[in-house]
Amino acid sequence: MAAPTNSLGLGVYVEVRQQIRAVQAVLRINSSVVNDDTRRPERSETQNPGRVQVEIHPETLHFVTSSDDCRSVFSLAPIRILPKTCNGLNWVEDEGLHMRLQLAGTREAGNQLEQDEAREKEELDFLRSTACVVVCGVCSGKVATNPCIFDRVLPLPSENWREMSETWCCHGNEGTRTFANRSLRPQERDCLVGNLYFLLHPSMLCKDAVLLTSQKGKQRSCGVAAEKSETLHLLCRRCRSSLGEAVADVNIREGEEWQAVHSLKLFKHSIRMQPQGEDPATKNVFNSYNTEFYLAKHLASLSQMNTTFKFILEEESSRQPYLLLWLLSSDTLLLTSDASPVGYSDARFHGYQHQRACDVSNAAQCSCGECGCIGDSEIKRQAVDAHRIVKVLYQTSWDEEGKRLHAQWSKDLSIMCIPLPKATCLELMLLLATSHQHTPASMRNMNGFKVGYLRY
Repeated sequence: MAAPTNSLGLGVYVEVRQQIRAVQAVLRINSSVVNDDTRRPERSETQNPGRVQVEIHPETLHFVTSSDDCRSVFSLAPIRILPKTCNGLNWVEDEGLHMRLQLAGTREAGNQLEQDEAREKEELDFLRSTACVVVCGVCSGKVATNPCIFDRVLPLPSENWREMSETWCCHGNEGTRTFANRSLRPQERDCLVGNLYFLLHPSMLCKDAVLLTSQKGKQRSCGVAAEKSETLHLLCRRCRSSLGEAVADVNIREGEEWQAVHSLKLFKHSIRMQPQGEDPATKNVFNSYNTEFYLAKHLASLSQMNTTFKFILEEESSRQPYLLLWLLSSDTLLLTSDASPVGYSDARFHGYQHQRACDVSNAAQCSCGECGCIGDSEIKRQAVDAHRIVKVLYQTSWDEEGKRLHAQWSKDLSIMCIPLPKATCLELMLLLATSHQHTPASMRNMNGFKVGYLRY
């Protein structure tokens, strides 16, 4: 397979659907040459355009340019593909070569499970053995008593354990229902650690450092006149950023909020927890969590728990709709060689980065055994990043089409409304817009929606 080119901007964009073992690959080959003075395509009648030879290997993609006999090697780790299943070849101008392949296998699932377990164990060991300082993740303002020394640090069950508890017995069971209706309340000097948050007793919190705000309503199915319950949100008094929630008894009286609170839910991506006496810029046990990770896991969890794929994102105080989300997949692995776009310089993601390069310039002299190159071509081993993503279709509800679709979705009992703080809504919109621009142009739209993703 060859594609004409003069000046090459080589790269790869690969989406891997692990459950159906499908691989959608875009081999980015920019064939346009731009003159810096005129900013117009430069044409040469005396020189023939160069060509790029593409070679597909089980674990690598090779680009060989005829003009300088240079071989660029892109690693597909942690996946393996079946080269002979290549089909659906399509050349898209100014974008590159599109193709579909079959997945042979992946090491990502096992490695990721081991990484998740190791990260959880590291968190628990840290909290059990260290006097911790808890501060706001935005302004580093003090949040909890200084220091936090826990007598018990226990892992919480999965996020959906209450909803799934009804299926533990094949028939109605009063004991199971009673157990499921009870809340897990930490005692003093307890820390209950979940996937995205941890629970503390109210006595551990500096009440002068936080604000309690009351909002009506929780996650609900659209079109259902659900009973509204009161929730209390924790805000940093210094910067007004969201820290988590205060779990309280029902029928909270005004002015007696703190008396009703029995546990505090602090989100891992909103706070910093580090050893006492350390500089604020040093180790944070929850450094690998951020808003994008939280939103991706939250959407995937809600979809699994409620068997729904469509969501309406609302601002929690005004109920103003922001986004219509349609979850496409939560099992996709994204491999890309492009530099991270604006806002993605943060390294707090659970993924792989392959930047190993051969230290010799000639394949005949290469003895590293990793390049898989033959001949005298110059070798350039390119960096490839791999991340798990939640892929979604999204649309704002502000234009006429968005308003019409929002009115239609609001009447659907299977579609869930998700209230979030305004700052989180705006951050999600920015993350999706950035990922949308990072996707190949021919893959950015589907069924009238924009395509975006969240990494986790």
